[in-house]
Amino acid sequence: MTSYALTFSKTALYGRGANPVIYGLSNRGASPPPGKGGGPRIFPANVLPLDEQYRYVTYAPTSARRIDWTHEREWRLPFSGDLTAYEKELVEFGHISEAELVPHVRLDVGPLQGIGVIVKSTSEVECVKADILSLIDRGVVANGHFDHILDISRLPPPQDLYDPAAVEKAIGNAAITFDGYFNLPEAEVTAAVDQFRAWVQAVERASGQPEAGDSGACWLWLLDSTHPFVRALVQAGRVIVNKEGRYLACLTEFDGVRSVEQREQMTLELAKLVDAEHDIDCTYFSVHGGQGEDDVPYYVDESFLDNRLFYNIDF
Repeated sequence: MTSYALTFSKTALYGRGANPVIYGLSNRGASPPPGKGGGPRIFPANVLPLDEQYRYVTYAPTSARRIDWTHEREWRLPFSGDLTAYEKELVEFGHISEAELVPHVRLDVGPLQGIGVIVKSTSEVECVKADILSLIDRGVVANGHFDHILDISRLPPPQDLYDPAAVEKAIGNAAITFDGYFNLPEAEVTAAVDQFRAWVQAVERASGQPEAGDSGACWLWLLDSTHPFVRALVQAGRVIVNKEGRYLACLTEFDGVRSVEQREQMTLELAKLVDAEHDIDCTYFSVHGGQGEDDVPYYVDESFLDNRLFYNIDF
């Protein structure tokens, strides 16, 4: 189990194929087979059509062992994928070797827009926000796929939430949206790019003659994807995000003749300037013998292994 929860629009769920469950049947005597020995618990089709049986929930409020789950107002989404590989591995090995084979719902595709994430604390908000921004910036999901993060530690006590208007207001006050991280004012973006370019040029001028060594590529790795300065560089295309979610600022003003080792040291000097002005953890990220941000082997200064926004460390 996890301490997080996801919320969905009913309209979006319905568009994906979900339906509210069916609590009980008109045929009071009908019950599915017990499923002993791993057998399926399926009603005869004349009792409940096969394509509706995923929705069935037992409802027996008058029985000796009372069963009533109606308070949940549950919805279900049928699995429509191919179970061939999953079932084959279960028969052959008794377990599943790859998590991707386990039947699951893809949350990154289809009409499931406006997803909300519920967390327990403000510190968790920051980590989840960074993860969601990374998904958007890498193009894994579209902007708008996630709508908000709800921090329940900012909600008033339950006794103050009986009135629907009060509930709506409280949720609005406790929700964090992503509107402020995209479409920044052009003047703010230009100022950030100009400042960053000036710093890179200053480090280049102060670095003396090119030194021999390995060829490769080097970037400034900015560990806070939520910071306004970083957001401005992302919007300008000055920062790219690799497949591991690292926010890498391109250092085109550095002389490419310099060895990658020399540019790593220059990038550390640049990191000091950025950190002093904006209080952002940053360091170098380099690829020796390659030019792509996803190439290997890569190297990185390990001064920030306790950075929560990237490594999701729980203190």
